[in-house]
Amino acid sequence: MARTHDVAGGARLAHLGLVVGDLARMRHFYAEVLDLAVTDSGISARRGREMVFLSGEAGVHHALMLVEGERGASGGLDHIAFTVPSLAALRGVRDRAAACGAAGLRAADHGNAWSIYFVDPEGNAVEVFVPAPFAMTQPSSRALDLDRSDDDIIAETKRACAG
Repeated sequence: MARTHDVAGGARLAHLGLVVGDLARMRHFYAEVLDLAVTDSGISARRGREMVFLSGEAGVHHALMLVEGERGASGGLDHIAFTVPSLAALRGVRDRAAACGAAGLRAADHGNAWSIYFVDPEGNAVEVFVPAPFAMTQPSSRALDLDRSDDDIIAETKRACAG
């Protein structure tokens, strides 16, 4: 018999990021095999590398992110991402990650999402984010101060996406 339980925080798996050696080949592979469409692409200002975002669902920016580069200790995994329902939930994850000693904790405003990033105890990169009600060509990233009010964060992101 399957057991049911309450899920704390409402986090759910959102997307995976893969490091690939041949970006064009991998983009074609996932588009053909899984019928995914390219939703965005560009050069990451932080990484200096090309990124491609793919989705198979209307209204979902990406289920798979591909970034060209060298595979590291984690093989081809760039990061695993979870979504939470609110900025308050994102702050809670940030605080719990810090309390558990997560390395590299940082926050970012992507225009279409507010994210935190950290590294787990075994070196895996993790992103947790809240979808924003705005659109912005990706990749895009600005520093985010999660200690500001929700209203301030939303207004600042709206201005950045408009301008």
